[in-house]
Amino acid sequence: MVNKQNIPSEWLIDDDFTNQRIDYFLKKKNPSLSFPNICKMLRKGVVKVNRKRVKNSYILKEKDLVVSRLNISTPSIKKKVSLRHKSFFDNLVIFKNEDYYIINKPSGLAVQGGTNVKINLDRILENLESNSENRPKLVHRLDKETSGILIISRNLKTTNFFGDLFKKRKIKKIYITIIHGVPKKKKGTINIPLTYNEKIYQSETDYIVVESKNNHSIVLVKLLTGRKHQIRKHFFEIGHPILGDNKYKEKTTKLSKANKLFLHSYSIKFEDINGNQKFFDCDLPDYFKNRIKLLDFKNHFTRKELKLKNDL
Repeated sequence: MVNKQNIPSEWLIDDDFTNQRIDYFLKKKNPSLSFPNICKMLRKGVVKVNRKRVKNSYILKEKDLVVSRLNISTPSIKKKVSLRHKSFFDNLVIFKNEDYYIINKPSGLAVQGGTNVKINLDRILENLESNSENRPKLVHRLDKETSGILIISRNLKTTNFFGDLFKKRKIKKIYITIIHGVPKKKKGTINIPLTYNEKIYQSETDYIVVESKNNHSIVLVKLLTGRKHQIRKHFFEIGHPILGDNKYKEKTTKLSKANKLFLHSYSIKFEDINGNQKFFDCDLPDYFKNRIKLLDFKNHFTRKELKLKNDL
């Protein structure tokens, strides 16, 4: 008997997947594959592009030849939608149309799988549609402990559209955070290069201090570049780590403790696929509101006031 898993798979990339990441492509071909497994397959050369090993971030080009030693294709079959996952996801949605969702991600929910991650948003999305071809897709990410706005695309056209907007930095996101201490400048730009995998990247973060009290400050933040952990690293580098950040914190200074990260992706602004200007915002988590009261800050965070501050 022939073992179908030992039959190689190969694909010649056409317009549908040109300019897409190889890990997204492989996930599309087999939604049951986990992100860590895809990375492992690429790293070990189980899957190659044009007979060469590539990283999971490789961007596919038209007529690229993708070959897998194993048959990882799966037929498009109906599956039972998880009602538990659907109910959970529906409670996160603050806007939806036929092209995308806007959700308010809670702190503690990872967007993708990884070590010691039992449940993640990507896995939940897999269980929202009975047909894998219609599965909603992540178009950007937030750290597990960061709460707030995320865009979820509902078709390939929209996935490509938002990917292009993020690449060209045409999406404006505003974050709210509570930091330790009081910055010398009430408004400014943190321009500190960040290093990833021994490579140095230009990194810029705009901020404005809304209020300072009890050796803490409430700050509005806008990313000019989108590096991993950029906001957290930048405020740590200037000596004002984010409240609740257990990764980037001062070791020699006594800081107030918190069991949650006080970083919230508050609003997003972009021009949609039809040329219409869109603005979405989402409420602060309860733990965030409670800490604002505990620190005796004024209630700056009404939607009306924040929209006035949105032109950071």
